[in-house]
Amino acid sequence: MGRDKALIPIGGTPMVVRVAEALWVAGAREVVAVGRKPDALASLGLETVPDGRPGAGPAAGIVTALARADDDEIVLVVGCDLVAPSPAAMGATLAVLAQHPTAAVAVPVSGGRTQWHHAAWRRSAAPALEAALETGARAVGGVVAAAGLVVAGVDGIDPAALADADMPGDLPPEAGG
Repeated sequence: MGRDKALIPIGGTPMVVRVAEALWVAGAREVVAVGRKPDALASLGLETVPDGRPGAGPAAGIVTALARADDDEIVLVVGCDLVAPSPAAMGATLAVLAQHPTAAVAVPVSGGRTQWHHAAWRRSAAPALEAALETGARAVGGVVAAAGLVVAGVDGIDPAALADADMPGDLPPEAGG
């Protein structure tokens, strides 16, 4: 993208703030942004924690988020670059994990693809994820497979709620900056 995706405004609001607002509407008790630049995120009024393994990929960020989630058994971890974050999709993802007590993670499947940037995790998965990272795995799906975690698929979520911005062409016309 050539710049920090979290800070790209859509309709005048940085993407990370749009995601945080959707999490609050979905009923989050606490929203914490994990990132390499916590000062930039904090300047937006977000509670932040630095990425525990900068440059190690999204799976490492998930481990950081799970470690930070003190008392919560289930933690929703979503990307900062969701174009149209949906509180309903977030709630549906959490509900699937709550309904599957043997699963470590619930993740939407859309268009045949697992959408790891929008998943609910049990905190108890953190040690296995950490051990899998030590093997050199980096992609979330690979780390989950290496950790041997049980995954519950989440069906029926509007694909628009899962769309993220990986390239400038993924941004809607109202994106600026």
